[in-house]
Amino acid sequence: MSPVFGFLPKVSRWRGLQPQDYPVKDPHSRFGTALVRIHTALCAPQSSDRKQVILVTSARPGDGKTSFCTGLARSLAQTRMRVLVIDADPYRGQIAAAFGASAIPAWDRLVEPRVRLGDIVQADAKSGAHFIPAPREDDLQLLLHSGGFAALLDEARQTYDVVIIDTPPVMTSADAALIGRYADTRLLLVRWGRTSWDEMTAAAGFLRLCRVGLDGIVMAGVDTGSAGYGQLASYGYDAASSDNRSRRLPRELTESE
Repeated sequence: MSPVFGFLPKVSRWRGLQPQDYPVKDPHSRFGTALVRIHTALCAPQSSDRKQVILVTSARPGDGKTSFCTGLARSLAQTRMRVLVIDADPYRGQIAAAFGASAIPAWDRLVEPRVRLGDIVQADAKSGAHFIPAPREDDLQLLLHSGGFAALLDEARQTYDVVIIDTPPVMTSADAALIGRYADTRLLLVRWGRTSWDEMTAAAGFLRLCRVGLDGIVMAGVDTGSAGYGQLASYGYDAASSDNRSRRLPRELTESE
């Protein structure tokens, strides 16, 4: 199984904050600090210009991809990095809502020859991160199979330091595999106590079958007070560990207690 990039603790509902709000409302919280650790590992220099396209997917719906993508973008934007989030999930696209904005359709305009990336992006009022709302399914498929999506990313690489792509779950759509070929880093988000080991391995296996490598795992909703988390720490899986990329996730820690 792939290396673990980090762990996002379960957040308290009584505070009235969504996970993606912590980078701007309480950046020094455990959740905010966990995001900083993860983006520090993700943004370790991969090339001289440090530009990076990060794909985020999950095994099934409801595991927390959108909260992670928007939270990560806001955390990166706090460090003055130029960040773009692309919602490439036409079935359950929630990026615009997570940023507290309206989902203005824009992808259909990309097929027009004179439309530029800057013409369709929106800005998050709380952090300055940019995003593109979810497309219609037909628009996404047209761009994927016509070369338009690759052209979109080429332009994004010239404008942004980090591009984050929120893709559909692997077990419900093949889109993550199609988009994965354009990404530099591919992450599988796993929900603590919800995503089973079989679902994890099936998702990773499908991506591998499509010749798309999985670079790492992020665990969300982690119960840091549980015995399972103590076992996790004993294995040295803390996101700040210098050898984090060489670690592997024990099977029993993905199963519900």
